[in-house]
Amino acid sequence: MQDALFNERRFRSGKIPDEMKLLYDKNITEMFVLTSDVPAYTKVREDHRTMTNSKLALAIVSSDGKKQVIGEMGDIKLIWVPVWYKMKSSLRRFGDLTVYRIRARLHESFYNRTDPVRLIYVLEVLERGASQPWLESVADDYRKDVVIENDVLGRLTLDKQDASFCQVVKWRNTKIVVTIQADIFDPASQQHAVDIAADIVRQQRDWDKKIRRFAAGQLTSLANDWREKRDIHYITEDEFASRITPGILVVDHMGEYMFKYGDDNMFLGHDIAVYGSMENGVQTARLEG
Repeated sequence: MQDALFNERRFRSGKIPDEMKLLYDKNITEMFVLTSDVPAYTKVREDHRTMTNSKLALAIVSSDGKKQVIGEMGDIKLIWVPVWYKMKSSLRRFGDLTVYRIRARLHESFYNRTDPVRLIYVLEVLERGASQPWLESVADDYRKDVVIENDVLGRLTLDKQDASFCQVVKWRNTKIVVTIQADIFDPASQQHAVDIAADIVRQQRDWDKKIRRFAAGQLTSLANDWREKRDIHYITEDEFASRITPGILVVDHMGEYMFKYGDDNMFLGHDIAVYGSMENGVQTARLEG
C-alpha cells in the first residue's frame, strides 16, 4: 500500500536551519518547476542533526509566466528539509517530469551565478501536476530520443540523465570509452561536442603521442620518488610514456577534454588523468582514483 503522505497534493518543508537562512532570499517567490527524472537524494548536514532532500529540476517559470529559466542537467536544484516523521515519504515527494507550483526562497547564487547550480529552497508545494504550457513543452522535448550518426563514432544516443553520449571506440591497439558531455536541450552544442570527439579519435595517433609525452614530462619525477621508496630502479620519460595505457576520453561542447590512462602499477594502481582544451592545449596531468 502506498504511503498516504505521498498522495497529498500539498506539503510543507520542515524548519530551515538558521545557517541556511542567511544564504536564501528573504522574499518568498511563487513559481512553477519541472522536475527531472533523476532520483531525489538525502544529504546529512555538517551538524549531523539536520537532513536536506534534493531533487534536480529541468526548468522553472515565474508565477506570471513571463520569466523562464531552463538549465543543463544538474543546473537547477530543489532543496527541502524533511519533517522527521515524514522522512521516507518526503524523499519521494517530487515525482519525475512533473510540473509543480511551489512557494520558495531563492539562493543568493541564483542571482549572481557565483555557483554553477541554482538552488531553490522549497517552502511549500501548492499544486502537483499544475498546468504550465511552456514547461509541458520542455517535458515533451526531454522525452524525445536524441540520436546522432557520426562516421567515426557511429550511432550515438544521448543519455539525458547523465547529459552525455557514450561510445566504445578503437584507439591504437586497444579500445577506450569516449564520453561526450553536452547540453540536453541544445542540438548545436550536442553536434559540436560530437564533432570535437570525432576529430580527436580520427587523429588518435598524434593525440596519443602528445598525451603520453605530456604525462611523462609531468609525472616521471614523481614516479621515481615512489620507486625510490620501494627500492625499485628509476625509469626514463620514454619508458614512462610507453607503459601507460589509454582507457577513457571525456570531451565537452566547450572543447575541454580529459584523457585517463592506466599507470601500469607505477603509482600502485592510480589513474593518470590529463586535462586540457582545444583552445589552450594540454594543461595538466595528475593522479586520480
